[in-house]
Amino acid sequence: MNVNKLLLTSILMKYIAAGYDAYTDNMRQDIIIYNKVRKENKEEMEEMSKNKKYNNLLQDCITRDRITRDREINKIIFNSISSIGEDIKKVILSFLTTKNRSEVYRIDPKDPYYKKIKNYALNYPFDKFKYEFARYIDADKFENVCCSKTRAGEEYFYMRYISLHDDDTNMQLNNLRELNLKNNKMIEIEPGIFDGLNNLKWLYLQNGQFTDLEEGVFKGLNSLTRLYMQNSQIVELRPKLFEGLNSLKKIQLDNNMITSINSGVFAGLRNLIKLDLCRNKITSINSETFKGIDFHIMKNINLNDNPLDYKSKEYLVKLKEVYPNINIDL
Repeated sequence: MNVNKLLLTSILMKYIAAGYDAYTDNMRQDIIIYNKVRKENKEEMEEMSKNKKYNNLLQDCITRDRITRDREINKIIFNSISSIGEDIKKVILSFLTTKNRSEVYRIDPKDPYYKKIKNYALNYPFDKFKYEFARYIDADKFENVCCSKTRAGEEYFYMRYISLHDDDTNMQLNNLRELNLKNNKMIEIEPGIFDGLNNLKWLYLQNGQFTDLEEGVFKGLNSLTRLYMQNSQIVELRPKLFEGLNSLKKIQLDNNMITSINSGVFAGLRNLIKLDLCRNKITSINSETFKGIDFHIMKNINLNDNPLDYKSKEYLVKLKEVYPNINIDL
């Protein structure tokens, strides 16, 4: 390679690197805004909750999905309420509800870049998943991470955030085989958070703070064989929670707050060989509880330290008699 070609290559690489850094900086700025919005929403919601009249009005609007509709219609609704102050109107009109309506965030639905709201100008269009992932990202440490690895921990949120901007990164998430999110601060797991992880086999979510898991939260994890959610705060297992996890062999749900198991929760888990539900608050088990499980290959069901009633224990004893290959711990 001659000197001119070498010089040209050097200049080109610097140009690409500079563009890449600017790209990262733009995402970092958006993350700062998302977290700023989250913090302000929390403070404003706490302040509004002190005033019962305003709080009830806001909750009513969220429940009826009014905030997601046309902004002009919202203005008519609120202008018709003479008792509400102008400052409160502005606060409520800047809210947009999430799918599950449990959280609100500031944005003008007609302007996905926040351009009309001072100090809230996003570089890229608003996205609810970016908003969710941003809460787990330290903007000061944000950088492009290698997505070709087979294992990931907290950096997964960085990878996912970048994947929402870059198709190549999104495709590279397919390389992940093991995802370790134990001891995470997640208070909820949004359906779609694991989209694209088609080859993931091990998922660690133990020691979590979430209490509920929506149907579809594990959608797309067709290759998953191990799922760890012990030592968390889970109260209920919704029907179809594990739908599509046909390769799943082991589920750890011990030491949670589970009180009951809905019929159909384990439907389709034909390859499940170990289910640990010990140290929960389960009182009732019947033939519908494990519907869908292939008892011919199941090896262990652990229900130790649960306040099971007499009928449940009687059913489990009979189940063990019919399928002696299963070790049922009571």
